Amino acid sequence: MTIIEIIELLKKHRLKQTEKRAGLLKIFRENEREFQLHEIVIEMRKTFPCVAQQTIVTNLESFVDAGLIVKNKVENEFTFSMSNHKVS
Repeated sequence: MTIIEIIELLKKHRLKQTEKRAGLLKIFRENEREFQLHEIVIEMRKTFPCVAQQTIVTNLESFVDAGLIVKNKVENEFTFSMSNHKVS
């Protein structure tokens, strides 16, 4: 998925377009797997070294609310993955 497609996806779901949100969605679209929060933080900090974990969590929750990301509880930890619904 290109950055233009990611921006269009954010617009479609009425989410403000930011570099961090686009970067977060790109992680999910490129890897197509389930992530634990600490894995997402590691991936995001490769591109945005100073991003706060709370910023990532806030954006993930926005994506969950918009139906872009699915949040699951596995044992005592939450995991996140792209929604199985067609979102593009």
